[in-house]
Amino acid sequence: MSKFKLQLILLFFPLVVSAQTQAGMGVKAGAVFSRSDNSAYYPVQKITTGIAAAVPLEIMFGGHIGFQMEFGYAQKKSRYESEDGEYISKSNVHYAELPLLLKYVTGEKVKLCLGAGGFIACGISGKSTLVAAGFDYQPMDFKINFGSFANRLNGGLAAGAGIKIPAGSCFLTADARYQYGLFTFKSSGIDGPVNGLNLAAGILFPL
Repeated sequence: MSKFKLQLILLFFPLVVSAQTQAGMGVKAGAVFSRSDNSAYYPVQKITTGIAAAVPLEIMFGGHIGFQMEFGYAQKKSRYESEDGEYISKSNVHYAELPLLLKYVTGEKVKLCLGAGGFIACGISGKSTLVAAGFDYQPMDFKINFGSFANRLNGGLAAGAGIKIPAGSCFLTADARYQYGLFTFKSSGIDGPVNGLNLAAGILFPL
């Protein structure tokens, strides 16, 4: 390749990429349905509900392929029970989350979005509650100490689907995403990873 051709490529490549690149940022909020495994001590595992919110940043290349990064908050809970229901253990943990997804978008007006990637989460605060339902005891609340009791860092794989509906110059969004944790919740490794289904709706503004 001649030096002249290389100079032309270097000159026009940024212009082509910028013309085909579309970016958007928005807000969204919804619910988290989470579950963690502690079958070694409590055989009954319950699905619990928390809240979530995020600021997504979407960058699309050429209309179909792109990626999405989110700066989010998620409340993830867990609930374990003994077989007779006499003993109950609950936890309520607040996380700052950073998902990063590779996206594929298709459709004319209403767009279907498919995404897969991973996420990293950092525990902010949390509380654990023990209940002896069959005894005349008050529930006992404990502040979760990250490091000595629970792992502060969480992370894993994420995949989901959603839609984008045009609304003027913006898009109304709705999505469902499953997050599979790869880190145990407790430092001792007794509790398994926290897995969850996130359902959210929001709005995306063009940049």
